[in-house]
Amino acid sequence: MEEYRDIPTYEGKYQASNLGNVKSLSRVVTNKRGLYDLKGRVLKPYKRPDGYLHVSISKGSFLVHILVAMAFLNHKPNGRKIMVDHIDENKSNNEFTNLQLLTNRQNIVKSNLLKNTSSKHTGVCWDKNRSKWKAQIKINGKKKYLGRFINELEASEAYQAALKSIDI
Repeated sequence: MEEYRDIPTYEGKYQASNLGNVKSLSRVVTNKRGLYDLKGRVLKPYKRPDGYLHVSISKGSFLVHILVAMAFLNHKPNGRKIMVDHIDENKSNNEFTNLQLLTNRQNIVKSNLLKNTSSKHTGVCWDKNRSKWKAQIKINGKKKYLGRFINELEASEAYQAALKSIDI
């Protein structure tokens, strides 16, 4: 059964549903000619080249999954600190049960696992030329080389130590 909830900061104007729909609510609005009744309706999303669904509401174009997460997961958009992730990787499936909140780093780890990388550990990859495991970390957009290691676990430990040493 579809359930609609107010979208924070748009209470009384827009709601999102647990099935991933967004609707405008009926209300009286004012324009240059005076007052008129605006009839509520489910908004038709459009797919942009990035594959995500967007809807246009009074203050611009918004990602549907962000609006659903705001209404059902108490998500407060804050740049790239906390991300809304599609659990099944289907960018069109905006049902709230398919959405989860992840840190940017968790989201990167998840995407690396799905890419079938050479290591199951973040920041670690196999260096074919030297036949060793290489560890590196990216801090403020700059890669920092951490060394080459005989086994994958040592490389991961070097990455984890570097991660603990930075302030996030």
